[in-house]
Amino acid sequence: MDTLVDRFTKDAPVAVMTRALFANSLAPKELDAIFQDCAEKQYEGELLYSTAVHLLALAVTKQQPALNKAYRQHQDSINVSVTAVYQRLLGVELPMTRKLVRRTAGKMAQVLDRVGWSEGPLIPGYETRVLNGFHSRGTEHRIKETRSLRATPLPGQCLAVLDPQRHLLVDIYPCEDGHAQERSILPE
Repeated sequence: MDTLVDRFTKDAPVAVMTRALFANSLAPKELDAIFQDCAEKQYEGELLYSTAVHLLALAVTKQQPALNKAYRQHQDSINVSVTAVYQRLLGVELPMTRKLVRRTAGKMAQVLDRVGWSEGPLIPGYETRVLNGFHSRGTEHRIKETRSLRATPLPGQCLAVLDPQRHLLVDIYPCEDGHAQERSILPE
């Protein structure tokens, strides 16, 4: 294994560093700590937050075609039903999502600063941030009440904060109201 890692380190050092950074920032211990810090209504139970995030990541990164397939692949090591996994992900509280982005960005910013990878400030003497509103795409008509509608339901709205010097998303302001305008989230 060391030989393989050494070869990748020599041939693609940035890819190895990026993978190590993600592995460290999104380690199960870190994800579960975020859950424990932010959970208000949710409880941990038998399904850890990190396990649910891992399964979702497999689907999002297209390593598995769907969450259900990811669950079936790892079913032996997970002691809960697929319904419990969907319920866990369905009930993720908004502060948890925001904390995940902020904590991960903080770690990545430290690494970028350490290696000196940053463009200078856009305006000398000021830290600049770019704020961008984002509406998630409409979802499928799975809820019985929406099947006869032509428009698809909107799952949410989000304001994203970009640090242009580091090219890093550093914060988000999620909102469950898919019809909300960016201005309604700005006071936060």
